[in-house]
Parts: sequence; C-alpha cells; structure tokens
Amino acid sequence: MKLKKIAPPRAKIVTNEDVKNLFKYLYERDKKHFLRLKAFILVMSTSGIRDKEAFQLTLSDIDLLNNKIYIRYDKTHTQKTGQERIVFITDNAKHCLEKYIKQNKNRKLFNESTLTRAFNGANIRMKDLRKYFSQNWIRKEGNQLIKEILLGHSLKGNVDAMHYCSLTDEELYIAYRKVMEK
Repeated sequence: MKLKKIAPPRAKIVTNEDVKNLFKYLYERDKKHFLRLKAFILVMSTSGIRDKEAFQLTLSDIDLLNNKIYIRYDKTHTQKTGQERIVFITDNAKHCLEKYIKQNKNRKLFNESTLTRAFNGANIRMKDLRKYFSQNWIRKEGNQLIKEILLGHSLKGNVDAMHYCSLTDEELYIAYRKVMEK
C-alpha cells in the first residue's frame, strides 16, 4: 500500500495588511483603550519580544531616550533561554509608548487578561506579532544572526555566534535601524 505524501505544514505568514487589519479591528472594538492596544502592537511587532515578556514590562525596563527595552530574567515568567537581553523599538513605537505611559502609571505596562480579551476574534494572535517581526526582518533582508540575537534565540551550536561575533548594544542598534527604516 502506498502512503499518500503530505506536504509539511507551512508557518503562518503575517503581512503588513494583517497588522493594519488588526489595528482596524481593535480600534472598532475598543476605541476607549486603543492607545494601549496600539502601543502593545507596535512594541511587539517592532521589537520581536514574546507576549509573556511584554506582560512583564515595567516602566524601569523602558529607555525611551535610546529606543531600548530591557528584557529581564524572571524565574516565574522565564524566557526560553533564561538570558536577559536588550531589544529596540522604532521611533513610531516609541512615540506611541510615550503617550501611553503618560496615561498609564501602573507598575506593569500591559495587562495580560485585558489584552487577551481584546485579541479575541482578531485576525492574528498576540504571538503572531513576534512572527511578523521575524518575517518582516527577512523581507527587509536583515542579518539572520542579529535577528536571532534580538529575538532571544539560543545561540548554542553556532560557534561563530558564541565565540567570535560579539556586538555592542550600539552596533546592534545601528543594524536594527538600518533594517527597520527600510
């Protein structure tokens, strides 16, 4: 008996249009809290952080002057690699986040249950915003190693990355800007 060949599942492709549609959907659904939703989407889609990492962000993790976000290690909400790292956001995300922070003085910037409810019925999930960042980086022909560093992927097994290819925060930021400003 011959087995039918099954194509491997393809990863979901998240496009600019998907993100635009998400903005429209969330605006129509919750105009009152749209600034929070917009800030969350822009931070997630321009930094590549995990949704669980976004839920742990506090004001002390944000450096708006330098477009930096510090992802801290937290045993209860651990990142996969257990490593702290720095990620960056675009100027557009920074300006939106500044407006949101002026309105929101809470210790945690983004409430998980509130955002989970807001995303119910949306065309993409919260974790798809990280996927969008990764795919968008490739579309813009960004360096794969830098993308992996920004995403917080483990570099184990990559001898070059582990031993020879150390970059300063400034070098990472310059590379980030070159890609994200395309």
